[in-house]
Amino acid sequence: MAPSSTEQKQNTAKIQRRIRTLQQVVERRPLTMRWVLTMITAAVMIIAVQLFLYFTTKIEGTLVVAGSVGVALVLIIIAYGFVRRRQNAIAGYLMLTAILVAYIGAELALKQLTAYFAFGGITLIWLLGKAFLPRRRSVWLVAIILYCIALAVVNVWEPLPRHDAFQLSSLGVQIAVVTLLLGVLF
Repeated sequence: MAPSSTEQKQNTAKIQRRIRTLQQVVERRPLTMRWVLTMITAAVMIIAVQLFLYFTTKIEGTLVVAGSVGVALVLIIIAYGFVRRRQNAIAGYLMLTAILVAYIGAELALKQLTAYFAFGGITLIWLLGKAFLPRRRSVWLVAIILYCIALAVVNVWEPLPRHDAFQLSSLGVQIAVVTLLLGVLF
């Protein structure tokens, strides 16, 4: 029995939707790969600067920042594997988690940078969510809300001794420049 014209139209529409979805995945892959590679590069550079600052100033907070960015780097490298396997959703969750870990770790160790961290973290969550999880805006929103709550808790509670970042001018300048570049480049 031959399918009716209505069934044929429905099947054609389903196939066209699947093709569009596949085209979107293929178009997004270079963007997601670029994001992962950019984030790996940025993380390595931040770790290097933080370790340099620790060895020259002996400020322990820079080790906390290097450690949190190191954990984020591991998550980003794992995300790289998922992007290569075309599993952007899993990679996206890992990338968002990496941003939360890196920025909250930095907030735990450094004070006077909350505005920069808030701007940078929210911007990155939004941009990474848009690139990796374009149809899951609720995930971006939850990540942004959790991030803002974590920033507030760290500022009120201060579980670790926090170093005033602007006492060490190179650290304050580094954070400000990275945040401004983030806003300009993306």
